[in-house]
Amino acid sequence: FMMAEVRDLFKTCELIGVLCHTPHRAESWVIQEGSNGEDDPLQTLKFRVAGMPILWKIFNIFLLVIPKAFLLYNVCWMGLRFLMETAGIVDLVLGAMTMDFILTLDELIFEALGSATTKFIMSNLRGFTIHSPDNDDILDRQSRRLAVAVDARSHKTKWGAIKL
Repeated sequence: FMMAEVRDLFKTCELIGVLCHTPHRAESWVIQEGSNGEDDPLQTLKFRVAGMPILWKIFNIFLLVIPKAFLLYNVCWMGLRFLMETAGIVDLVLGAMTMDFILTLDELIFEALGSATTKFIMSNLRGFTIHSPDNDDILDRQSRRLAVAVDARSHKTKWGAIKL
């Protein structure tokens, strides 16, 4: 039960990260890459996460993130209370399975009621990468600062011979 809750918490944190790091200018999320002559126009379309206006971000925060965080907290709290007040081990396992089923109910509803087009778009959506410097770049910059600081303190020019 709690593993599913933690997984849901990580998904919520990823949603917050995508909302924060998505560019603020409106961009198209659909790109048409050439015509391959097939009958299905969806095969030529590529879907990606692109820019989102700030009003849509605020809308998503108030309608998705805050209610999801509220539900996550309440389901965690009430689920733990429910499971901890269970006397027998069999009832505890059945209660945990029930809570896990309730948590995956939204995914089951999407699988059952989602249109084929929506499922196709969601399965072919390119991932969003947050551009951050590599750890090597960060360490390299920090070592340069350290070398310059040591060089400034010691007043020796021998540090300049080291390639940084």
